[in-house]
Amino acid sequence: MTSHNDAYIDAVKTSDGTGWEWSTTHFKFYFNTTQSGSDGGSYAQNGKYNNWNIYQPNIGNYGVVASDLEPAWSWKSVTASTVAHYICQIKVTWENYRGRFFIFSPLTANHAGAKSACVGLGGHLAIIPDAETQAFIQTKGAAYKSAGKWMTSNYEAYIDAVKTSDGTGWEWSTTQDKFYFNTTQRGRGPNKQNGKYNNWNIYQPNLGDYGIIASDLGPAWNWKSVSASTVAHYICQIQGMPL
Repeated sequence: MTSHNDAYIDAVKTSDGTGWEWSTTHFKFYFNTTQSGSDGGSYAQNGKYNNWNIYQPNIGNYGVVASDLEPAWSWKSVTASTVAHYICQIKVTWENYRGRFFIFSPLTANHAGAKSACVGLGGHLAIIPDAETQAFIQTKGAAYKSAGKWMTSNYEAYIDAVKTSDGTGWEWSTTQDKFYFNTTQRGRGPNKQNGKYNNWNIYQPNLGDYGIIASDLGPAWNWKSVSASTVAHYICQIQGMPL
């Protein structure tokens, strides 16, 4: 919210205009028969919570939460053309492997967005330091894909691999542990170089400074390099039990 002070939430005016509901569940939480917010929100109507700002909802059929209102973070209504941030809610499963928790995000983003999303969860993009972690990730990834939970149209996912700043190889950006060196041949599947595991696909890494794991390669779930603008899923890793 550095330039825009509003963020969309799921609140919408009901189709009959008698109140407001959460558009995903059609759970009606606000009724026009009672007054607009007059105490800064934080009260219930007919047992349904809302946090409308005073004299809200007003113009528009969509709800936002606003950081610049008084009190801050109360809600207001806006029109569909309003440009604002948005807050997404997704249901994900935390997969535990050796005390590390992984999320296979159904969302997609460029590299900066993917990295930011993982940092926002208190972690980082996934590090794959050995064949056992690779096997865990590709097994879980294949299961999610088979269930239609991710990689239904986009078949790539960011991991923490980045080209080193001096261009001599690749490292895990979080730990800066260098795992691949340009002095040896490019990938031909699972192998170690100087004791460091990698799973580059044949002739990879090639163009781009960021690493992804791809389900549609041959062999599937090998790694390849991409540019920062590439849109892909991402795998987040968090150490210890997530909150």
